Amino acid sequence: MKTIGERIRQAREQRGLSQSDLATLVGFNGQPASGSLENRAPGRGGYKLPQIATALKVPLTWLLDGPDSDVVPFLEEGAPVAPKS
Repeated sequence: MKTIGERIRQAREQRGLSQSDLATLVGFNGQPASGSLENRAPGRGGYKLPQIATALKVPLTWLLDGPDSDVVPFLEEGAPVAPKS
């Protein structure tokens, strides 16, 4: 089973983004923060997961729970990232 960090990395790479690109899109102060997230460093950026999902154009539920596959479920333009509560 992939971790959240592994799914972030998978989607980021398939989008053609560097860690620095993702950090900028999400509002981190640099690549180390997004790299820490991908590498599962504790206490780093978990509160930014909705912004990460938006930047990567993937469902938040996929980042959190999968399912794991080689295919990233990218959202179409205008589709909601998170389910409405």
